[in-house]
Amino acid sequence: MTADSARNSHLPAGSEQGGGILSKVVKFVSNPTKDWKDLASRMTPSQQSTVQDDANAQRMRERIERKRRNDFIRKAEFAHLRKIINARKKQRQPTLPATVLAKLATAQSSESAQQLALRQNRSRSGTLEKINEIEAQLSKQWWQAAPSERAGAQMLGQATAADASQVGAGDFFAGAQSLFFADAVAENMRLAREYLAKGGAETAPANEWVAKLRDMDEALQFFGFQEEFVHQAELEEAAILFASQRVAEAEQGLVDLIRKQTGGSEQEQIELWMALFDLYRAIGVQDRFDAVAIDFARRFDRSAPTWVSLPEQLGFAPQEKEQKRPFSWMSPPEITAQTVATLTALQERSASPYQLNWARLTQIQSDAVKPLTDFLHRLATLPGVVKFDGLDKLSDYLQTKTQLSDPSVDAAWWLLRLAVLRVLNDAEQFEVVALDYTITYEESPPMFQAPIIHYSASGETGFTETALAAQSLADGRPQMHTAVLQGRIENDATALLEQAVGSFPDNAPIAIDCSKLISIDFSAAGSVLNWAALQQSNGRVVVFNHLHRLIAIFFNVIGVNEHARIVPRKH
Repeated sequence: MTADSARNSHLPAGSEQGGGILSKVVKFVSNPTKDWKDLASRMTPSQQSTVQDDANAQRMRERIERKRRNDFIRKAEFAHLRKIINARKKQRQPTLPATVLAKLATAQSSESAQQLALRQNRSRSGTLEKINEIEAQLSKQWWQAAPSERAGAQMLGQATAADASQVGAGDFFAGAQSLFFADAVAENMRLAREYLAKGGAETAPANEWVAKLRDMDEALQFFGFQEEFVHQAELEEAAILFASQRVAEAEQGLVDLIRKQTGGSEQEQIELWMALFDLYRAIGVQDRFDAVAIDFARRFDRSAPTWVSLPEQLGFAPQEKEQKRPFSWMSPPEITAQTVATLTALQERSASPYQLNWARLTQIQSDAVKPLTDFLHRLATLPGVVKFDGLDKLSDYLQTKTQLSDPSVDAAWWLLRLAVLRVLNDAEQFEVVALDYTITYEESPPMFQAPIIHYSASGETGFTETALAAQSLADGRPQMHTAVLQGRIENDATALLEQAVGSFPDNAPIAIDCSKLISIDFSAAGSVLNWAALQQSNGRVVVFNHLHRLIAIFFNVIGVNEHARIVPRKH
């Protein structure tokens, strides 16, 4: 037996593991402030090492999981970036002013082949650097960043007219098609607003951006759109999922939010419910809407919103109806009861859009008046779109048949005229004709009922526009021009937006009715952002009106609200 083993044989049992009486005394002397039980439970170095290893492993697992989530988010963001870049390749390159083109042509003609190649390489390098900046920006989850933190915000503010002669291929990123253009405009507007807030109104006309901001604020106040839409941050994820066509996940997220927010304020809870109602309206699911409406009425002791199916209003028929052909009918010169019967049978076998041409009309027989009135009222209750060609022929003919203060005329002609106005959804003219009806027959006319079908002028597509007759009111201030954005918009909305603006005067305020806009994806929303920023840079007021809440919140998330007024629909 060795000396060490002999020494250890005289130690009390358990002292090797630090559990003997002598080791406890040593611990107590070394740690007089510790409790005796705590000293007995202290771990050995090997046990402490094991616990430390477990903690390190847990931290490593958390780090790996966090990296997996971040990689998933970046992958989705880069997919959207590639989609935007591919769509942008199909767009036309920005048109440069003639003076700039002339200077470029002169410069290029004087350059040697080597200098031109060097310049092109530098331009490509600059483009790649900009793309790298975009990727870095996306990796930081750009939709959650504050406007002041976005890259490229000072690009437009630092540009001057003298720089125009230096424009090259790489300057595409400073134009209206650039991903940075909206941020640059927003930064200039922010600085202008700060200038006004500091009392610089006296010298405001000397600064172009300050003058534009002041004029736009006055226009918004005049038309009653000065209030900004502020959404709950919890709804942003559902709005992004809906824009990404992940409807089931968006619905589940809203339901979970409603369950979690039961203890919040009533107004905040109602906003969550309204977002869910808007989702069901947008996808046309009435059974879930009705079930949620019952719970809503029971919880808040108030009626739920009215059910409206946006797909049905736009004529997006179910699968079994998609085989029907679009309806197209040409009126004969003389409409009889048999003509209306044939018209009704054709309509029942057809689908939206319904196109009726009245250009050849010269006479409607008296026995066809009531059947034609019934047909028009039934047409007004159908989902889809109706188009009238030659409407002036029909309107003029009915006006000759409905003379004021002539009760000898059959009232059925007046009812037919009112039915036409209902299909046209012209409530104002309906009330005028109804008043004439009351004066003529001294009895109450039928009440106006808004049609379900959407009336579209001949040749109209995704955008409809109504130019006002006069450019200014009696006091000289401009009127608000209106247009309609509807349906599902993907990839790019620039063509639709430019179509709406084309017929309007420069800088005329625009209110875009989005009550029938179902959805808009990331790429299209990006084009809306740049378009709105371009209008703002030109001093034009733009209002996106009657948006359903998920799109309104999505517009706020990507920054459209910095360049246009966002107004959600009222329930």
